[in-house]
Amino acid sequence: MARIPAWVSPAPTLPGTGSTTTPRTSSGAAAAAASSEGLVSQLPSGMPPYTFGAIDLAASLSASKLYVAVPGSASVAGRQLARAALFAGEIVAIEISADAAKSAGSGTFEVYVEDVASGAQLDWTTGNQRQVATFGRGLYTFAAGAALDVRVTTDASFAPAGSLDVLVTVYVAQTATDQ
Repeated sequence: MARIPAWVSPAPTLPGTGSTTTPRTSSGAAAAAASSEGLVSQLPSGMPPYTFGAIDLAASLSASKLYVAVPGSASVAGRQLARAALFAGEIVAIEISADAAKSAGSGTFEVYVEDVASGAQLDWTTGNQRQVATFGRGLYTFAAGAALDVRVTTDASFAPAGSLDVLVTVYVAQTATDQ
């Protein structure tokens, strides 16, 4: 039977939901019977976040890779790194938070898996400072160890260009047990 890694608890919450989840565990004779029949699948119910960002987001970008924070680094310059998926899973949500609302133009954030556009996108609505896009189960899957990153595309009329800082968080759900 698969074991849930200690780092899973407590599970994070999706902003704005107000709900928390905890990993499922099984015990007793019923669990032993189910396990022997291969029916028990213990999956963490939390959604680990992968965070990316941009400082002074510009207009006229085309699939520009966002940055990740590197501990001990005073700058994000050159830190356009992918994050390795901890397990096989699926993208369930993208959240953005900016230091001001987008006032004009278009801005689209998309998760890339192994340098290929996944289709999991958030189209930033004008007037919003924060926004969330959620996705149905099984739509945007990836393998354990896959490289995940976020890229942004903005048009020429994007505003406020050059002065907007954005934090993008990708939430994923595990789809396979630890072996």
